[in-house]
Amino acid sequence: CLSDWSSDVCSSDLTPSATSIAQNSPLTVIVTVKQASGATAPSGSVTIYNGSAIVGTGSVTAGTATLTISSLPTGTDTITAAYAGSSTFNPSTSGPVAITVNPAVVSTSTTLTSSSASIAPNSPITLTATVKQASGTTIPSGSVNFYNGGSLIGTATLSAGSAVLTTSALPSGTDSVTASYAGSSFFNPSASGAVTITVN
Repeated sequence: CLSDWSSDVCSSDLTPSATSIAQNSPLTVIVTVKQASGATAPSGSVTIYNGSAIVGTGSVTAGTATLTISSLPTGTDTITAAYAGSSTFNPSTSGPVAITVNPAVVSTSTTLTSSSASIAPNSPITLTATVKQASGTTIPSGSVNFYNGGSLIGTATLSAGSAVLTTSALPSGTDSVTASYAGSSFFNPSASGAVTITVN
């Protein structure tokens, strides 16, 4: 790897701050460019690639470049660092480093409605929980637990953002019913406000 001059560069090392991150989270990478022999620290520029796509560029100072990138797509990405070289040092490229980018977990909100505010004892009532994400259009999936106070009265699976439970188990009196979305790999849990149902 000799250059036109007496010095050469034989290696570029890439060190990430983490090998697993959430989507849109910053990742700091440190690139170290080493001379094969001698004490002169290379300078110049370095480019970070994800496969063949450029995701960052930076300057090498005293043999080191530190960059922060946040544009890696979800999945397993393979990043490398390419030192551009200089009039004194030849270019070099680091070995690949695998980075796992997990989908971002999104906040949600849960609302609860009932088919009636007052029913007779042992009569069925239909509870509908609607779960929406805070931003975006993706519809949450997963399950919703329904509670009367602190007592679980049933569980239903979300379909098109809604979970429906029909129950005849509410006791006589004034019941305070809530719905709690359990969350998923992509969505945070959330709970509804209480709905009062009178059973008499």
